[in-house]
Amino acid sequence: LRGKVADAEAKLEAFRANSGLFAGANGLNGPAQQLADLNTQLASARARQADAAAKAKALRVLLHDGRLDEIAGVAQDESLRRFFEQRVALKAQIALEARTLLPQHPRMKELAGELAGLDAEMRLAAYKVVTALENDAKVAADQVDGLNGLLAAQSKTVATGNLDEARLRELDLD
Repeated sequence: LRGKVADAEAKLEAFRANSGLFAGANGLNGPAQQLADLNTQLASARARQADAAAKAKALRVLLHDGRLDEIAGVAQDESLRRFFEQRVALKAQIALEARTLLPQHPRMKELAGELAGLDAEMRLAAYKVVTALENDAKVAADQVDGLNGLLAAQSKTVATGNLDEARLRELDLD
């Protein structure tokens, strides 16, 4: 019986080696583990795509509506945050000067001009951030497409491997 068991185990290991059905750390064989990893990567790429697209859309809406005060919260971009801080400080200075000066005073006109210039710079920076976010969304979409192709190919490999696993179980029973 020992000879038969040794022969059966040799056949089992030979088949396992030829078909690549080695069990991984979590009990899955190689192709099944790769399939699980591809699914994880695909979910991550879809999340990045959705996040970038949502942020770009929100920024576009804020820019279109002229709500510059809310841009820094959506973009989470350091340059926009600095512009926002400068804008807040300039508005505070305008409010302070408005207590004693009339709107037509040269100093008030100068501050209003600074605010308009800062707003223009802020819009330009925000449009650059929107473009970058849209590009990030496109890159993530390309990754999603590539991963979908890999996932389809790996699914076929796993399906073929399932037949090999059935044969492996049969040899194991012997």
